[in-house]
Amino acid sequence: MGLGGYVGAKSEAESYETTVRETKDLIATSPNETGAIVHNIFSSHGIPSDVVSQINASLHASHDRLLEFLITFHHKESQPDCNQAWISAITLAIGYFVGGFIPLIPYFIVNQVLVALYYSIGVMAVTLLAFGYIKTCIVRGWSGRENIVAGIRGGIEMCFVGGVAAGAAIALVRLIDTA
Repeated sequence: MGLGGYVGAKSEAESYETTVRETKDLIATSPNETGAIVHNIFSSHGIPSDVVSQINASLHASHDRLLEFLITFHHKESQPDCNQAWISAITLAIGYFVGGFIPLIPYFIVNQVLVALYYSIGVMAVTLLAFGYIKTCIVRGWSGRENIVAGIRGGIEMCFVGGVAAGAAIALVRLIDTA
């Protein structure tokens, strides 16, 4: 799974580089088209035409500045972090390892498999609730009644989705086992 994160981030970086290359070609070969793009961006915000013409001339005076402007405001892209592919791969790999290891912990502690299974279910329910709550609160904020309720809802949703996924996996294993 870490490989998927690496490949995804690498593809994002390649897409950005392709956009930069194509925009450089557009700047070099079609100044009228880039001028129209700049004009449309500013005109859509109600900026007077004479001001837009001055901005357009200023941007076209520097290819680097025009490139940065077009990438940011026309293509709406930002330069990806050069380490993003590795960070994504490592984060996903660690996440999957920890997520797969936590439910195994009860099996190391308890001698009876069925009892360990019940403990494992409980441990995962608490873990998913905590993860869902923390994830939601990181996005929304930690204080205020609305954020706390949203965090609790996020924890319950995460626990429900995880439970459905685990149930589907168990059902699939049993289906394959009976075949």
